[in-house]
Amino acid sequence: MLLLHGSPGGTHEFFESFDGFFPKESIAYIYFDQLGSYYSDQPNDNRLWTTERFVDEVEQVRIALKFDNLKSDLQ
Repeated sequence: MLLLHGSPGGTHEFFESFDGFFPKESIAYIYFDQLGSYYSDQPNDNRLWTTERFVDEVEQVRIALKFDNLKSDLQ
């Protein structure tokens, strides 16, 4: 499961509450901070703040993690 926080200003911190539940249920999960989030890089380039760029970022993570069936499961 890939857990995504909302907005460039959000963080993964509220997903940490799942750390005590998901492993007990054998649920594999990953959370990350998107570009511009508190724990991620903070570039000063307004051209980066587009929906398309954030969608592409998630797609790159999905591919890197080899979540091949994730895209088809969501369609």
